[in-house]
Amino acid sequence: MSQQRYHLYVDRMTCTNCAGIISKALTGLAGIISLKAVPEERLIDVLLDTDRTSLDEIRQCIEKQGYEVRRIETA
Repeated sequence: MSQQRYHLYVDRMTCTNCAGIISKALTGLAGIISLKAVPEERLIDVLLDTDRTSLDEIRQCIEKQGYEVRRIETA
């Protein structure tokens, strides 16, 4: 298992409800080890198993919920 942590900055994620929508969608993906949403910073901190899912799949999942990933940083 290969693990990588990322910080994803998400436009329009401004409240706990938004964070909950995104978190629920992401927990359905295989390979998500842990995640934490911080709406005050518009941040999703995610630890993933890169053998089971990709950063691109995570971005697509967030965008399907109506949000846009503005920036991604390796944590």
